[in-house]
Amino acid sequence: MFEPLKVGTWAMVDGRCPMRSIVNDNDDVTLVFGTGSDEFEFALDAAALQKLLALGTRALAEMNTRSDPAGR
Repeated sequence: MFEPLKVGTWAMVDGRCPMRSIVNDNDDVTLVFGTGSDEFEFALDAAALQKLLALGTRALAEMNTRSDPAGR
């Protein structure tokens, strides 16, 4: 089984970065960022993917609020 995340690197991703997902036997999904030798992959089970989506949704809402403090 997998242990908690242990990585010693980082990646910067902007909107131009190619992204794709690979569902692996309905047990987990691999999110692939970049192409070829520049690929960076995350393998997540369903619970981790749900957490990532919830975190991303909250972060995007905060980013949108900061870019438009009047809430428009």
